[in-house]
Amino acid sequence: MKYHFKTDQGIKCMTQEQADKMAGADADYHRRDLFDAIKRGDHPTWTLKVQIMPFEDAKTYHINPFDLTKVWPHGDYPLHEVGKMTLDRNPVDFHSQIEQAAFQPSNSVPGTGFSPDKMLLARVISYADAHRARLGVNYQHIPVNAPKTPVNSYSQGGRMRINHSTDPVYAPNSKGARTPTRKGTRKKRYGKLTASWFAPPTRYARAMATSTRPMNWSIR
Repeated sequence: MKYHFKTDQGIKCMTQEQADKMAGADADYHRRDLFDAIKRGDHPTWTLKVQIMPFEDAKTYHINPFDLTKVWPHGDYPLHEVGKMTLDRNPVDFHSQIEQAAFQPSNSVPGTGFSPDKMLLARVISYADAHRARLGVNYQHIPVNAPKTPVNSYSQGGRMRINHSTDPVYAPNSKGARTPTRKGTRKKRYGKLTASWFAPPTRYARAMATSTRPMNWSIR
């Protein structure tokens, strides 16, 4: 599944000359324009659309569907409208609501999973770890990051601690607190998920060849 957020405001671009001039004269132009639009009630929206590719198609499709530089042809996999995102409120405190915001792709909705795109998989692990280093292990208790339901975590010490629980900080424990569980059965799949071939450019290949074996200087 590939996600697309399509702007409902239309697309109107500056010329390169205008953009260069604006960057030097007013670097916050775009951010202030968004803030002012929300403030006056002109709420910007984006429509969420998805493309759906059956799992079996990914094995034989003419491009690697997990390559983030590739676009799935809309003729083969049309866009399906899912919903709309509306920005209708500005932050009140920049530090607590913006600087301390912690977005991470590992916060997935039940029923969705992760593709074998290596760029995505690296971020699934690294983003949450970066937040723990930047904001502390309790970053999910910060109001801007807190989910609608209570966070049940055994991480209680450290910075940003706002819970005062006396529960044990380990599992399993004698209190009978919840422990991590796995729902459903794990499906087993076999075979290659990503393309392993690599066709290097000719000049690059020659440079690499000279670094691994002596060059015949008579034919260089």
